[in-house]
Amino acid sequence: MTIAVPATYNIEMKILLVPVAALALAVLALHGAHAAVPGCPAVAPKPLPSTAPAGGGELVPTGATSLLLCRYHGLNPAATARRLEGMRLVTSGIAQIAAEFDSLPTLPRGIMACPFDDGSEIVATFRYPRARADVVDVGLAGCRVVTNGRLSRTAIGPAGARLLARLTALVP
Repeated sequence: MTIAVPATYNIEMKILLVPVAALALAVLALHGAHAAVPGCPAVAPKPLPSTAPAGGGELVPTGATSLLLCRYHGLNPAATARRLEGMRLVTSGIAQIAAEFDSLPTLPRGIMACPFDDGSEIVATFRYPRARADVVDVGLAGCRVVTNGRLSRTAIGPAGARLLARLTALVP
């Protein structure tokens, strides 16, 4: 069986397909740009050693151009344990935030008791234009350990309180 299609139908279809194709390309381009900035894992990652170049005692090397903050629930309640609570990509004020990380006091050596550590954390990923990212785990309770896997500091004290207030305001 053959169906006769009027010639104007083909022209109308071509006119309709051009904007649809342009829209599809725009969506793909936006999706591609978004894919270039991966988000946060749904579950808090296990601590990994820092892949950033070793610095002179810096927790966060200078020169980061963006900062991905991923906030995770603590262990209670069990249904949401270590699950993603919120995320934010920061593109301004990063040098100041990095300086706040580097101003934290060194974690004391030896055995420490960390009561009330519920496992809640913010994973801060500092991204650099020509170097690997520096991932810093920020404990929000207990001893408030802040580590990039190479260096460990604590957010207990005035400098830590300021940093935690800033980070928790960015990712409530």
